[in-house]
Amino acid sequence: MPIHTELGVSIESSEDLLTIDELAVRLKVPKSWIYTHTRGRTKCRVPYIKLGKYLRFEEGAVRRWLQSQQIGYRNTLHGSVQ
Repeated sequence: MPIHTELGVSIESSEDLLTIDELAVRLKVPKSWIYTHTRGRTKCRVPYIKLGKYLRFEEGAVRRWLQSQQIGYRNTLHGSVQ
């Protein structure tokens, strides 16, 4: 059964959701970096879902966000070079 977020985004299962610890390991960054990049004060925010006081990260959304952050490579989302 899909999970629906407040923004109407559908997530197929809880297996698609990463914890902050799991995301930090995958991105090879400290947890503090992820917390900083989920706050409104930064201009490149990591997409996240808030479940009460917990942050969760949908793997596909993070992957698309990473692609949008690429500099100097062909942007596969828009077909242009940045």
